[in-house]
Amino acid sequence: VINRAENLDELFNSLLEQTFIVIPQGEKAAVFLLNKKDNLFNIAFTEGYKIKDLEKVIFTPEELKTRYTKTSEEVEKGIYIIRNTGNLFGNEKLSEFGKAKSMLVMAVEIDNLIEAYVVFDNYTDSNAFDSSAARLLNRFREHAVSAISKAQALKTLQEKNEEIVMTQNQLIHS
Repeated sequence: VINRAENLDELFNSLLEQTFIVIPQGEKAAVFLLNKKDNLFNIAFTEGYKIKDLEKVIFTPEELKTRYTKTSEEVEKGIYIIRNTGNLFGNEKLSEFGKAKSMLVMAVEIDNLIEAYVVFDNYTDSNAFDSSAARLLNRFREHAVSAISKAQALKTLQEKNEEIVMTQNQLIHS
């Protein structure tokens, strides 16, 4: 299903839905994507959250790395469990959405650059995620890398197309 998705929303929704089937303790999820143009992460896809509410949430790569790796337990390469969410770096940026009691986080690295963080939140149990959930999430890594690569390529194409159209309009009107 994931590899047959025809557009990015469908692809990420499918990825998150499939992950929720095997890791049901995730109550909500968000995908932070790196915008290479301004080197900032923003929330591009969600499950259980309203994306419009999260559009203004922006982090630098250093901020997200601090948020998701400093006080967490790395249980698989690039997969972290956070049980103490009370003092996470950047909590003030997400305060209006409540505070998850635990998180399962997958850093998606492509060509030695973290291009995304996929974050699963549980609002009821600080021990919701364990090493078996991390192993299951690790199995989805390949699909996530593929999805993020497609997202980044499409974003680059869209930006180039916008530049071409803008240049074309300038030439026509000059």
